[in-house]
Amino acid sequence: ATAFAGLPAGPSPDAVAARPPAPADGWRIQIVDKPERQQTQIMFGHTGPTVTDPNFLPLALGMTAFGGRGMKSTMMDEIRTKRGLAYGAYMSLGARRGPGMLRGWVSTGADKTVATLKLTLRLYKDLATKGLSAERVKFFQQFMAGSFASDMDAPDARLEARVAAELHALPFDHVDTYVARVGAITADQVNRALKQHLTPANLIITLVASAESLTKLLVAAKVSPGAIDVVDYRSH
Repeated sequence: ATAFAGLPAGPSPDAVAARPPAPADGWRIQIVDKPERQQTQIMFGHTGPTVTDPNFLPLALGMTAFGGRGMKSTMMDEIRTKRGLAYGAYMSLGARRGPGMLRGWVSTGADKTVATLKLTLRLYKDLATKGLSAERVKFFQQFMAGSFASDMDAPDARLEARVAAELHALPFDHVDTYVARVGAITADQVNRALKQHLTPANLIITLVASAESLTKLLVAAKVSPGAIDVVDYRSH
C-alpha cells in the first residue's frame, strides 16, 4: 500500500495495439557476418499463439519435450548426447499478450554448422508431422511440474509470475492452478497444438558466423543463394 499509493484506482488500461508480425514465407536465412569466427550461433523460429490461446499450454509442453532444459529433450539428446555437435540445444515458446514466438537456438563449431542446422530442422519437421507419444507427454508433464516447484522457490519468482499473469490478462488463479492444468493435458491436445502451430516449412533462421565460408557451405547444401541475406555484425 505504501509503495503503490500514488497509482490511480481503476481498471487496467487496454494493451496498446501492436502490429502483428509478418509470418515467415519459406526459409529465410540471415547471416550476421563476423569474420574469423570459429563458432556459429544458430537461431530459428516463427510466430506463435498468444498466451491466452487454449493451445498455449499444450504447445508449451510440446516445446519442453522438444527443446526444454532437461537432458531428455529431443534437441539435447539428438544434438548433444548422441552426436556431440553442441553443448546445449534449446527451443521455447515465448509468453506474450500479443502473438508470441517459437524460438530455438544452438551453438556449434563453424565446421559443423550445416550438419547441425540440417539435423535441427529435420527434428523440428518430425515433431510437427509425427507429434509426441503418450509416454513422452506424461514424462514431460512430470518434468514441468517439478521444474515449476523449483522455479517458484523464491519470493521474487512468485511475485514475477503473478505480475506477468496480470499483464498477460490471465485468470487470477493462473499461477496457483498451473501444475493441475499441466497434469490434465492429453497427448491428443499436445499433438493438435503442434500440428496447428508449428510451421517448419516457414522459418526465420539467423546465423552468427563468418559469411564468406558459411555461404559457400550453405549453397553446397542446396540452399538457394537468393534465400541468404548477409549483414555486418556491427549493424546490430
